[in-house]
Amino acid sequence: VSEFGQNGATAGRDGQTGAALNPGGVATPICSPVDLRIAVTDGVDHAAPDSEVSYLITVYNDGPYTAIAAPVNGALTPRADFVDWSCTVDPGPQGSAAGVGCSPARGISNVNTQVTLPPGAQARIVVRAILASDRSGPMTYAASVAAASTQQDVDSSNNSASDTTQVGPEADLLVEALVAPSPTKSGQSL
Repeated sequence: VSEFGQNGATAGRDGQTGAALNPGGVATPICSPVDLRIAVTDGVDHAAPDSEVSYLITVYNDGPYTAIAAPVNGALTPRADFVDWSCTVDPGPQGSAAGVGCSPARGISNVNTQVTLPPGAQARIVVRAILASDRSGPMTYAASVAAASTQQDVDSSNNSASDTTQVGPEADLLVEALVAPSPTKSGQSL
């Protein structure tokens, strides 16, 4: 049969290139490995009600390939009265690479963005939470990052992080010292 010239099978169809599967135009091998990790901190253990708490979420790409459109999500539990966030990227040793950044770069409420990071780069997401005046108890910010579906994260054990802050009244102490008599003469009781 002439239709089955290759050992009894028909000829296959041409495949797609990595560029056709990545319309953003960034040349990336399919299933290119990355090593993403994330950290969350607010730098304090305690916060007062009716105050502002800022969290820093840092996403790192330890390589070996550029992480393209890696989803980053984060949420505060329990929710605050108002939460907003902004994202910036330090491109690392490769300098300014095409397409590096956060999309979107700002938001309100929960963090929901995608980051494109070359190896050695990091994204910094600053989350600002304004607490209600009646807030008390523990408050936890949890965040996670994942490789995009066309990539593989070689170590997913460090793809989530959280930070807990205790919210409650803070003491407002005042110490005052009085000197009597004032002015005092040399040799006089004070």
